[in-house]
Amino acid sequence: MNDIRKIKNFLLDMDGTIYLGNQLFSGTIPLLTRIAEKGGRAIFLTNNSSASPATYVQKLARLGVTVTEDDIFTSGDAAVFSLLKIFGAPPKVYLLGTPELQVQLETAGFTIVNGTAETPDCVLLGFDKTLTYQKLVDACNWITVGVPYYATHPDFTCPVENGFIPDTGSMICLIEATTGKRPIIFGKPEKTMADAAMARYGFEAATTAMVGDRLMTDIRFGNNAGMASVLVLSGETTLEDYEKQTEAYADFIYPSVAELCAEL
Repeated sequence: MNDIRKIKNFLLDMDGTIYLGNQLFSGTIPLLTRIAEKGGRAIFLTNNSSASPATYVQKLARLGVTVTEDDIFTSGDAAVFSLLKIFGAPPKVYLLGTPELQVQLETAGFTIVNGTAETPDCVLLGFDKTLTYQKLVDACNWITVGVPYYATHPDFTCPVENGFIPDTGSMICLIEATTGKRPIIFGKPEKTMADAAMARYGFEAATTAMVGDRLMTDIRFGNNAGMASVLVLSGETTLEDYEKQTEAYADFIYPSVAELCAEL
């Protein structure tokens, strides 16, 4: 891909891409306006499974961006799509996740077996800010006896205003140290999340781009999905970071979404 103007639909990472913390980047609203003018669509794509689409709608509204829940696609959504495909019907799940993720699953017909005597069809690990030691014990016991094990996404850390906090990838390492097992992962950079998003929105890889600031999730996600990858240098990655690695290839690189908008 060598012409960004051929891209119609955009999957947009959020923190570090369209905003930083609670500060919306100046190019975000012009970019969204330009995508709509071209007859395309922007979907906000995030690996953060601790918050529901409704929570992101509220946050974006506070920043001045009006969207609906259907404009947000989380790794929790990818997990719902993928588990329904794997099991053929809503499964019984032992969940390491927040109440918001639990509501997402239950709304889709899933049964959460935490605190019951039921045997789960699978264990699902999300970004669990309500994690307890008992949850870890129970999950490890189920995983050890062979219950299928999945995780929403692989990020080791989640950026916050004062630095970083442990994310799902760190919890994956903890559970692996106990059980010797790793999960099947649904979120970025896995193609699984792309398949789920493309199916929901009817996008085609040839006319879709992933825009983000992280090499190992956002840019590799685009590579794995066969779509264009757009790196913005407004978040985690510097140009020096990009040039000294070979694992992720960006079709386009911009200082921020403002420069991307100017070329559409």
